[in-house]
Amino acid sequence: MLTFVESLDKILKGINSVVFIHILFLGTQALPPLFSLGYHQCRWNYEDEQDVKAVDAGFDEHDIPYDVIWLDIEHTDGKRYFTWDKKKFQNPRKMQEHLRKKKRKVSHTAGRNYFFVV
Repeated sequence: MLTFVESLDKILKGINSVVFIHILFLGTQALPPLFSLGYHQCRWNYEDEQDVKAVDAGFDEHDIPYDVIWLDIEHTDGKRYFTWDKKKFQNPRKMQEHLRKKKRKVSHTAGRNYFFVV
């Protein structure tokens, strides 16, 4: 009779051969984008562009790294996806460039289950 360790060794060798055959024919899983593994700053609502900049500055002030800042639906014009509230976010491109220079991304919610990262 086989010991537990011997049985486990046989099972793992069998699994390894199955995994090897799978990789040989189908390839390996692509790695996710590096930023997606980092810290994502998110909260329910950012009041305006200055609020986003203040939160970003707070992270810098306290030496807390983050990779993505999420904006909720409140940044849009009348809660219409893929738009900006021109009163609250007067120059969203400049704000995004400011964050991009720091290697940070902005993520916009675009519906209940969808988002896009800029």
